Amino acid sequence: MASSKEFLLWLLGGWIFYYVTSFFLVKEAFAGFMDGLGRNHLIQIPYMIFLLSVFLNIFRVFRERLKRGRIYALFSIILPLGAAVFLVGFFMSASLRRFEWKVVGEGQTIQLPWERKTYLLKEIRPALKEETLESEAGESGIFQYEPKTIISDGVKDYEVGAFPPSRINGTYYHILNFDLAPGVRLKKGGDVLDEGYMMLRLLPPGSLDYFEMQPYPYRFSIKIAPEKIIEKGETRMRLYSLRSLSYDVAVQKGESVLFEGNSKGEISFEGLSLSFFEPSYWVLLDIVRDRGVVVMLSGLIIIAAGLPLCALSLMLRRPPIEDTVLK
Repeated sequence: MASSKEFLLWLLGGWIFYYVTSFFLVKEAFAGFMDGLGRNHLIQIPYMIFLLSVFLNIFRVFRERLKRGRIYALFSIILPLGAAVFLVGFFMSASLRRFEWKVVGEGQTIQLPWERKTYLLKEIRPALKEETLESEAGESGIFQYEPKTIISDGVKDYEVGAFPPSRINGTYYHILNFDLAPGVRLKKGGDVLDEGYMMLRLLPPGSLDYFEMQPYPYRFSIKIAPEKIIEKGETRMRLYSLRSLSYDVAVQKGESVLFEGNSKGEISFEGLSLSFFEPSYWVLLDIVRDRGVVVMLSGLIIIAAGLPLCALSLMLRRPPIEDTVLK
């Protein structure tokens, strides 16, 4: 029964009906299907029955076509076999795929739950323009080229950018987000109370973010300050320089504003002082372990090889012109 063409067509029709219904009901049909295929047995079991039926039908058709010749049978079966392999990889990707989002700064380590190795983020190459102009209509672009990171597994260094993903020991990495981490130091007199890098969202310049330094009851609002304001007629533009960064800072305690101004020099409030030092950068890495990708790519390669072979098999199937005339 599972090897019959009718059974396969019923299953295929059922999947189409399910997908169309999901599309109209929840709109996120593909995302919902992938999520269900990864975790829901009510979707996984029918899909596995569908895969079984596909392979049994391929085997049945191959046996039937052997009667017309081995070459014809082989050439005609490559294309559907490639599609079946792709469907298997699709199932593996949905059910075995594992991923992590990691916010990491320079010098920090990356530990993944599916690996014993520890990786080191050795360097972030920001690729930011040293100067950028922002008009009231919006910023003109802050990157010279795609930012990169250098990740080491202790033996080899790997370069990871935004696209395409880079493969490190069977796991794929790419940069999902990137931003600034100002160096901050809080002091009381000559004593340093706290210091470190604050991973904030300050790019593009003009974006406002805030941080706190526990257990102190202060909230520090911060954005990159423009180097200067340029006015040409009715056009007003801000020039930001990343060579000599300064920040517009507001210090709040509850509803009270204790300080509001530029960060050049020390910021003093309630017997404390806040200063900024050379910033670093941070990245949000999208890290994926997907064993199904290789199987899906194999299926696509088989499909690409099967297309011309399928066309050739159709030519082999036709009887010679002389035989057609005689008949």
